[in-house]
Amino acid sequence: MSVRNHSFSRFTKLISFSACMLLCIVMGTLAEGQGFNTGSNGADGALDYSKFPPGNYVFDPSKFNPPLDPSGDNIFNFTTINIPAGYTVKLSGRILHGPVIWLTTGDVNIGGRVDLSGEDGAPQTFSLAYSQRALPGAGGFSGGVGGKCDTRSQSSQPVALPGDGPLGGAAGTCPSVSNAGSGGFSSNDSLIPLVGGSGGGGWTTASAAPVDTLPYGTGGGAGGGALLIASPTAIVVNGVIFANGGNVQQGSGGVGGSGSGGGIRLVAPAIGGSGFLQAVGGSCCPGNGYNTGANGFIRLDTYYDSFSNNFGGTPYAIGSTLSVSPPTIHPPSITVVSVDIVTLPQPPTGSAQNPDATIDTSSPVTVTIQAAYIPVGTVLTLHIMSDNDTEQTVQTTALAGTLASSTATATVTFPSGFSLNYVKGTWSQ
Repeated sequence: MSVRNHSFSRFTKLISFSACMLLCIVMGTLAEGQGFNTGSNGADGALDYSKFPPGNYVFDPSKFNPPLDPSGDNIFNFTTINIPAGYTVKLSGRILHGPVIWLTTGDVNIGGRVDLSGEDGAPQTFSLAYSQRALPGAGGFSGGVGGKCDTRSQSSQPVALPGDGPLGGAAGTCPSVSNAGSGGFSSNDSLIPLVGGSGGGGWTTASAAPVDTLPYGTGGGAGGGALLIASPTAIVVNGVIFANGGNVQQGSGGVGGSGSGGGIRLVAPAIGGSGFLQAVGGSCCPGNGYNTGANGFIRLDTYYDSFSNNFGGTPYAIGSTLSVSPPTIHPPSITVVSVDIVTLPQPPTGSAQNPDATIDTSSPVTVTIQAAYIPVGTVLTLHIMSDNDTEQTVQTTALAGTLASSTATATVTFPSGFSLNYVKGTWSQ
C-alpha cells in the first residue's frame, strides 16, 4: 500500500497429437479398473483460454463470470483445463494468497505457460517508490525491502526487512556490509503440505555518510509459488510451468537475498508431453550464480509417465500416489482497506504515480485492516517507510470478528510526502 500526504503525506500501498492419442488410449484402459477421483465436482466449468485472444493473462477468480471459488480456499473445481501455445497465465501472490489447487473431471492440456515465479528484488535506488517489496507467485512468500546505514553512528534508517516465509532470508544489518540471506524451501518430497518458496532478505547500504545521501539497498527476491494440478484421465504438458524464485541485483558492496523456488505437483493416471517444469532458486546477477535461493521441488504422481522429465535442474520425484490431499484450512490474507476516510483499491498497488490513498492532514489518522483466516485476537504490525528517510512500526488493535473475516485498526501520523506501508501478522497454528 502507498500513501501520499499533500500537506503532509500521500498513501500508496502497495500436446502432440500422437502423445494425446496414446494417453487417451491408456486412460480408456485405466478407467475400467483404476479410477481416480480428484474431488472436483466440475462446478467451475472448463478453464479454456482458447476462447480468448493469445496473450498474457493474470488468473483472477473474481474476474470470471460468475466468479470462481467464492469460498476463497484456492481449490478450483474444473471439468477440463486448456492453456494452448501462445498463452501465458500468471498466478500471482498479489491476487491469490496461498497455494493453488486445480482439480478436474477430465483432461489437462498445458501448451502455453503457467507462471508462478517470484518477482525479482528491487534494485539499489535513491527512490523509495522503486524500493518496493518483491511479490511471490501464488503460495510463495515476499522478499524483504532494502535499508540504509550510517556506519558512523551504526544506525539504520530505514531498517532492511527480512524475507517472508518459514525460511525467509535474514536482512542485511548495520554496520555489517555482508550479503543478506536467501530464502529456503520448507516442504518435502511428497509436497504435502503444498508450500511455495520463502523470500530473500533485503540488503542494507552502508557508508560513513548521512542516510539521506545513501540509496536504499537492494531488495530480496520473492519465492516461487505452489501449484497442484490433478486429473482423473491425463495431463499433457508441451508448454512450461515455472515456479522459480526471484533474482536479485548487485549493489555497491552487497546484495539482497534471492527467493527460493516453489512447488509443482501433477497427479494423473497418465502424464506426458515434451514440455518443461522448473522451480529453482533465484540468484544474483543471473549467470554468476551466487547468493542463490534454495531450489524448490517437483513431483509427478502417475501410473504411466511419458513426460520428457525436463525439470531444469529442479530436484524432483516420480511416484504413484494418486491422491490430492488438499489443504484443510483456508489460506490467510491481510489487506489495508482504508486510510482515514479513503477507501483503497483492492488489492492495493503501492504505486507512487497513482497512490492508493491521498490524505491532507498532519493529524493522526485511522488505518483499517481486514484479515481472513488469521486467529481472532492476533495483533498485526504495520511498517511504514517514508521518503524523508523516516520509518514507523505501529502495532494494531487485536483482530476482532470471526476467523473468516476480522478487522483491526492502527493510528498513524504520516509525514509529508510518499509512504510505503506493509502489514504483517505472526501467529501459532
